[in-house]
Amino acid sequence: MIKLKNKKQHKGQKRLEPFGDQINYTKFIIIIISVLVVIAGIYLYTGFFVTGELREGNNDDETTSVINYTEILSGSIFTRSEEEYHVLIMDTTNRNFGMLYGLASMNELPLYNVDTAMTLNQIIIGEENNITNDVNTLKVTDPTILLIRNGRITNHASGLEGIRNFLSN
Repeated sequence: MIKLKNKKQHKGQKRLEPFGDQINYTKFIIIIISVLVVIAGIYLYTGFFVTGELREGNNDDETTSVINYTEILSGSIFTRSEEEYHVLIMDTTNRNFGMLYGLASMNELPLYNVDTAMTLNQIIIGEENNITNDVNTLKVTDPTILLIRNGRITNHASGLEGIRNFLSN
């Protein structure tokens, strides 16, 4: 007969079984609740202080992106796909921009505008007009309108009255 060794416990030691005691279940539940409280705290802190999404009164509407196909950079004045079109070169913050743009858009030809308030477009602004078909040497006074056919300037006008007369013909 084979003798089995008795599993004896040392004095003062308890034999622990995983999740066997009520104490172990309680500790497990406390740890789970503590982790959930920490995660909820991080979420609330981020929502209130970092992103501001949870602050009361935060009614930011979603902004939509709008692509403006009529506003072009000065470097693409001669590279439009249409055969014939107008280009209005003017600072869009000028109080007369809306009036001139409205007049020019009543024409049957497509209209593009080059905003000279943008730093990239200021390269074509000069003291005097130098109307050439090369964008690198093109210099215009603000405001100016160009009539372009087949990638070449065929007519132009500068100044408010000059543009009004140009568009009325």
